[in-house]
Amino acid sequence: MLNNHAPIVSLLVKGNVKINAQNIKIEKEFVSKFNKVNEQTFWLPINSGTIEMKDNKIIVLAD
Repeated sequence: MLNNHAPIVSLLVKGNVKINAQNIKIEKEFVSKFNKVNEQTFWLPINSGTIEMKDNKIIVLAD
């Protein structure tokens, strides 16, 4: 989602969540869940979930 995107709540289906951010910090116990593309891009495979974006913050709840 782009910077200043309108607030949104949506469902996610099985696939990959692409995370492209500078200064990304992943806790040690979760590193194995992510596929690293480069220093600022990661893929997270999910089965389903929910995403919310508001005030330039994103929350992803996924399994």
